[in-house]
Amino acid sequence: MAMAKRKVGLCALAMKVNEAFRFIARSPRIKLGLFLLVINVPFGYGGAVVGVLLAGALNNHFWLKCGTSAYILSWVMLGAATILLGRDTKHFATTILRRKWRAWRKMRKQGA
Repeated sequence: MAMAKRKVGLCALAMKVNEAFRFIARSPRIKLGLFLLVINVPFGYGGAVVGVLLAGALNNHFWLKCGTSAYILSWVMLGAATILLGRDTKHFATTILRRKWRAWRKMRKQGA
């Protein structure tokens, strides 16, 4: 029973965060910046891991270079996202996320 309430609370938090980002992302520049911000970590680490695995399996150093390039490109994506989003959007997003997090914690305390 407690696990079901926790899942519902976590889903509610995820939905509120999604709603907040939809409110923020009105312009294509901000949408692109948010996309780059979210995708850069999986792209960088995923590319590095796939490159290392392929280099080990195929015994070819080309794949190490590809994995390293993907990791470096993820840092470029992070920089581009930071430039596209700017400080105002970052401040606005963190303010909304803090408010949503506090509301979610309060909801969990009331439900427990």
